[in-house]
Amino acid sequence: MKSKKINSIGKLFFVIGIARSGKSTLAQKWQRYEIDILNNNIRKHIGSRKIPRLIVSADWLRLALTGQPFIPEAEQTIHAIKHLIIRTYLNNGYDVLCDGTHTTKNSIQDLLFIDKDADFYLIDISVDECKQRAIDSNQEYLIEKGVIDRMAKQIELIKINPTEFVNSLRPK
Repeated sequence: MKSKKINSIGKLFFVIGIARSGKSTLAQKWQRYEIDILNNNIRKHIGSRKIPRLIVSADWLRLALTGQPFIPEAEQTIHAIKHLIIRTYLNNGYDVLCDGTHTTKNSIQDLLFIDKDADFYLIDISVDECKQRAIDSNQEYLIEKGVIDRMAKQIELIKINPTEFVNSLRPK
């Protein structure tokens, strides 16, 4: 199946980063028009606010649908709903930032299938800082279950050259 950009004025953006790296904070700044994301760079927003900006987060969907931060059996459904919401917002003219870790090839490809021209920003922060933030926010399970360490290993290949990595996954 060939991918094409959805016929709308909305644009898709996504962040890449391990748990507790600051992805949601960055997404909120983007939504408030404090920053823009372009080619793995952040710059201060300059210009008007013509197109509404919305955030879609699998974390929020997990909590809304299951009441839990993570249930493996629900992941396929969570991501199907997330992609449906993203497509719906884009088709209605909203710019959308997908707030999630996106530390795997498949998670990035899924978003690029929705919008092959999606833009991204990689948040590169130390594993130790993320672990401290997990402790500070009473999310020690992210350390105990090895979630942060696993994501840190997954993201290493992306960090070498984020733009080249993402561009290699874009549909032709």
